[in-house]
Amino acid sequence: MYAHLVIFIGSFIAFSLVLFLITKKNKKKPDVYLALFLFSIGLFQVLHYLRVEGIMKEYLPHMLRVRFLIHGFTGALFFSYISESLGLSITKVRKALIYLPAFIGAIFVVPYLLQSADFKREWEFSEFTPIAYYINYLIARGTLLLYCLLAWNAIQKKRNNLRKETHQWLAFVTAACFFSGLITSAITFVDFVIYDFVSYHWLHLSSTVLVILIAAKAIRDGHLSQQLVADSKPKSYQSSSLSEEQASDILSRLDAVMEQQQLFLQSKLTLPETAKILNESPHNVSQSLNQYRSIKFNDYVNQWRLERLIQHLEKGELEFKTLLGIAMECGFNSKSSFNLAFKKYKGMSPTQFLKSMPEKKVA
Repeated sequence: MYAHLVIFIGSFIAFSLVLFLITKKNKKKPDVYLALFLFSIGLFQVLHYLRVEGIMKEYLPHMLRVRFLIHGFTGALFFSYISESLGLSITKVRKALIYLPAFIGAIFVVPYLLQSADFKREWEFSEFTPIAYYINYLIARGTLLLYCLLAWNAIQKKRNNLRKETHQWLAFVTAACFFSGLITSAITFVDFVIYDFVSYHWLHLSSTVLVILIAAKAIRDGHLSQQLVADSKPKSYQSSSLSEEQASDILSRLDAVMEQQQLFLQSKLTLPETAKILNESPHNVSQSLNQYRSIKFNDYVNQWRLERLIQHLEKGELEFKTLLGIAMECGFNSKSSFNLAFKKYKGMSPTQFLKSMPEKKVA
């Protein structure tokens, strides 16, 4: 009974967040994908509840096992949310490939769904579960874990271009989703070896905990207004014709140029110079950073410099060079600008950061 109550609460929270996202004014693509991700979890929970309570068997037999179609898309929807939040450039073909495993998994379930209601009632609560459903589950959970790992890798690559709060939010959601998927995968494996219907309650409870964690984190840190809901266009850009797709393309090319040509190493790098390399106007580059990443150009460049500096520190280069010397090599032009940038984005002074590092790296 308590398990059912928790599952009901999880579904209610998931659908509440979905309603909040889809009714938002000026919603963005990440909002839509996050809403679909949460909706798939909530619907999966509801269908499970109706099944174990016998309601589906009695009144909705044709809906039996439909949930197996739904959970296959959870991982793909989650990765779509992360990729859109990061502004990753993904072709239409690759977007289609992201959802391919879900459709492959559905193939194993469709034959069952085409059977009669009496057939479904007989099989649904028998002790025999066709191997096709375990294959479907394996594909669904396997792709979820894989997409979580890919999302985590993408987040870490983009971390120096994200606000600290944004990075923490995306990393938290990805980690929570991964461990939830890991738990459900373990439960499914145990159930395959030793059949025990009660274990499925724990499977759905882990999904409920995932939803509760997402909601709690969003409410506590204010992500309901900052991350889950994208702000409308600032007044200074109301007359701008720059679209979200154009801004995403500019930011992707800007990241690539910074990484490949290492422009941030130039201490006198300016916005006009960078915009010229991208063949874009300085205004469009500035707007893309301000509106879609909430960061100014100079701060964006300094984040790249700080990441490079930390890489040098982790390699133990303080043994041969001074901290200021390394900072200058990374593109900073003065001690004061370096100290200000470091404290702004790392939340501590360079000295405090060095004390927090392992001794062998700063010896």
